[in-house]
Amino acid sequence: MHHLWFSEEDYPEKGTLIKWNPAVKKASDREALWKALNEDKIDILATDHAPHTLEEKQNPYTKAPSGGPLVQHAYPALLTAVKQGKTSLEKAVNEIKKNSRRYAKRQITWFKKYDNALCFPSNTPIKEVVELLTEE
Repeated sequence: MHHLWFSEEDYPEKGTLIKWNPAVKKASDREALWKALNEDKIDILATDHAPHTLEEKQNPYTKAPSGGPLVQHAYPALLTAVKQGKTSLEKAVNEIKKNSRRYAKRQITWFKKYDNALCFPSNTPIKEVVELLTEE
């Protein structure tokens, strides 16, 4: 997802805040990704979600961790792209839906490895989820 927004031209201002794997490349690469997205040549949009602290990200480039807390920004970023004319609303919605179920299943499998992770079936009423998460 972040490769749709940043290029190597952003490193002087953003520095290690945009250090991801794979690394952000040229502006022409970014434009090629938008073209591929709009031509349905991309299977899934994802983020290099790794919630590092600001302190960790401010290390020198070779010591700063890759990734960033981006998962919560993916959908708003696509809607911003619609407003900027980079893609259509229909395309953004389709990208949000496309492969989401498969990706979610993979995430649930990962979370089940942890004793303190909570997973809810997709048909769990929101009210019930909120009650379980706010129990004392």
